[in-house]
Amino acid sequence: MAALHKPITTAWADCSHDDLKLLLILRSKAPSFGLWSFPGGRLELGEGMLTAAKRELHEETQVVGNSIFGDSRDIFHVSEAIVSPSGEYLSGAGRQTQENVAFHYVLPHVAVLCSPLKLEASPDTLPCATPSDDAAACAWLSVRALLGADPAGGPLVTNSTCCSSLPTAEFEGLQVNPAHPACNNTVSKKRQHFVRGLPHVVSKLLTHLSATKA
Repeated sequence: MAALHKPITTAWADCSHDDLKLLLILRSKAPSFGLWSFPGGRLELGEGMLTAAKRELHEETQVVGNSIFGDSRDIFHVSEAIVSPSGEYLSGAGRQTQENVAFHYVLPHVAVLCSPLKLEASPDTLPCATPSDDAAACAWLSVRALLGADPAGGPLVTNSTCCSSLPTAEFEGLQVNPAHPACNNTVSKKRQHFVRGLPHVVSKLLTHLSATKA
């Protein structure tokens, strides 16, 4: 199986000036079915990573994002996910045999700033996000809340079956895509779970944003 390059759009809004809000989607397909993650998808032939990240953001949430620099400096982290046919996350060290691998993704994480579409909107107004395409739901989440779910962060690729979780009440502007009824049960639960290592990536984003402001 070939490794697929899948730009992950880390969309954020500086809404409260002292706490970032991140836009997340609920995955409707394997290997992350029923888990919350950043918007993102596969590169199209001849498409740049920054262009792909903003396209995937709009396709999955209908939100328009803006680049910070418009070049490779917007890519703040690169990781990979190697997943077995049974859904187990495998180590990226060494080499896995083809028979043991169902998915192998290379994940460049791209920082994209989201702003309210209406100029007269309050600075504290979050852009309205509508789940589309293969996003079963979308919502905004406070960075503070997310890092509090897993203070130690952790690697993106891990053999652990545990995922960070937060109460559903922490999710702002949660919208559900009726095209994916199989995920309705997930959204109705009291707690929502994230893909492995998501808090770790958020920590990388905060470090990146601090460096750009320096």
